[in-house]
Amino acid sequence: MTRSANLIADGQTKTANRVRRDLLGVEPDSRPLRNTIPHRELYEALLTQRQADNPDESVTASIEEDGITVSCRGESAHYTSDEARDIAAGLESRTDEDGEIRDLIAFFRHGADVLEGKEDRSRQMNFEDWR
Repeated sequence: MTRSANLIADGQTKTANRVRRDLLGVEPDSRPLRNTIPHRELYEALLTQRQADNPDESVTASIEEDGITVSCRGESAHYTSDEARDIAAGLESRTDEDGEIRDLIAFFRHGADVLEGKEDRSRQMNFEDWR
């Protein structure tokens, strides 16, 4: 078992994320999207959402103890901090407009920072309130 996996098994997720980041030497916001997009259906729904005409359809997201939960257009997923950063980078590369998705990208990065212990949990943990 790897060192990160041992830390996660011991409930030390924040430490595991820092160890993983240090070992990989990855810059969190500029890294490329994973080869395999986690929860592809939700990712596609988020890309579609940016063109939505229906104001009743919106993205919901919240920062939980162990990840970021996101729902959009009937799809939902629970992302780790690494996955959230990768999804944010992927959305950013395909979005050039302001609005809900641009705000979600910032929320993903904020949530990843909270999960990794870089920011405290004093800010809003729900996307709707955070916006």
